[in-house]
Amino acid sequence: MSIKMAITTKDLKGSFSEKWLYHDSIEMVIVSFFGDKVQTHLLMCDLVHLRFSTVNEIRAKASRQLNILDSDIILHCTHDHTGPSEPEMNIGVLIEKIVEGVQENKKKQVEAKMALVSVETKGELNINRRKIMPHGMGKFTVWTGCEEKEGKFDGSRIAIRRLKDWMGEEFELNELKNPLFYDEDERDTFLQAVFFKNKNDHIIGSIVRFCGHPAVAAHTTNRKYSA
Repeated sequence: MSIKMAITTKDLKGSFSEKWLYHDSIEMVIVSFFGDKVQTHLLMCDLVHLRFSTVNEIRAKASRQLNILDSDIILHCTHDHTGPSEPEMNIGVLIEKIVEGVQENKKKQVEAKMALVSVETKGELNINRRKIMPHGMGKFTVWTGCEEKEGKFDGSRIAIRRLKDWMGEEFELNELKNPLFYDEDERDTFLQAVFFKNKNDHIIGSIVRFCGHPAVAAHTTNRKYSA
């Protein structure tokens, strides 16, 4: 199957209320993949977080305007501590920018090939730990906020708090009424990078994945550090 792709960066200025005296540009990178009968759009936004219900709303409204499936859109927040969180966002304007960006990618898509690089950092660069959650909910990563029990890190309190933030206050999970221990060997220590090139071997763009946490940016007076 022939795969085409494109990458577009959209400035999110105008989609949120200014809160800090200074911070870096707040952007959204849209990486789009086009197959013969399928397409996928990966959206990476410089936002602290969005609730699960809000993400579903954004996907539903944007996909209708683009005449694609909700599942064709994957929305990711970079958890940029210098950027806005959901209360500061104008979701309608964000959806407009998503639609514009995907349409731009449709126009400039090119045939592409991909290369993956994976580096084992051996835990020298981060302390984040991740745990596979029950019921197919994916992985939950913690960096702080754990309580020490039996000489181990118990992340149950922060996990259920974050899940309620995303799923709603009524959310409950019986498994998290017991300790959720994060062990030393559960650190996510891989740094991975995916590079995309066109048929002339010119780099179109790249995606870097590393499980870090930008906590330093939350503790500066004028938010002058990029997270």
